[in-house]
Amino acid sequence: MIITYHGADFFKVSFGDTTIAVNPISKDSKLKSTKFGSDITLVSLNSPDHNGVDVTSRGEKESFVIQGPGEYEVSGVFIKGFLSKSVYGGSERINTIYTVHLEGMNLCFL
Repeated sequence: MIITYHGADFFKVSFGDTTIAVNPISKDSKLKSTKFGSDITLVSLNSPDHNGVDVTSRGEKESFVIQGPGEYEVSGVFIKGFLSKSVYGGSERINTIYTVHLEGMNLCFL
């Protein structure tokens, strides 16, 4: 498993042939965005700094996008999203905390 930090709250998790993008930075953000194809995209906060789903599809590869609480299974990856609140940009917003179970490990993204 390879975890790559791309700035702000943007992470890329690669394992085998599967890639997960967490909180990709949108083209509309003032922050620098990185574009790559992912199989799964997790968005925890509806903000241009976190919801750049447009940068996670490449060519014919479309990402399965998860943008809120719930339980999901995608390509053998188990994901749980939990509702929380966060203050971002000076206002209170809905935030989703994700746990991802893969390769016998649990990852948590706040």
